[in-house]
Amino acid sequence: MRKKRTFAFHSRLDPRNFGVRIQEEAKQARLPIEQSENAFNLRIDGNHGGQVFYQARISADEYGGSLIEGEIITIPWNEGENKTKFQKVMEVIGYVLGGI
Repeated sequence: MRKKRTFAFHSRLDPRNFGVRIQEEAKQARLPIEQSENAFNLRIDGNHGGQVFYQARISADEYGGSLIEGEIITIPWNEGENKTKFQKVMEVIGYVLGGI
């Protein structure tokens, strides 16, 4: 079952500059990020239970800055694509080795 929590905030940066900065900060924090022109998916966590993303949209606000609106979404591993038992075991082992 997916869980969602909504979060919104403002930035003084215009949407284009906010997009550049979120990319830089995600790289610095070693968090995977996928971006499109007006949106981004930031992977906050991933473990043997699933993945947690902040999926957000960026739009201009009335002051020339940005409005960032999105949800924190938890996606359990058992949801979505059907994975073989071997794939599930290898994912868990990959996270263990990656955390050393």
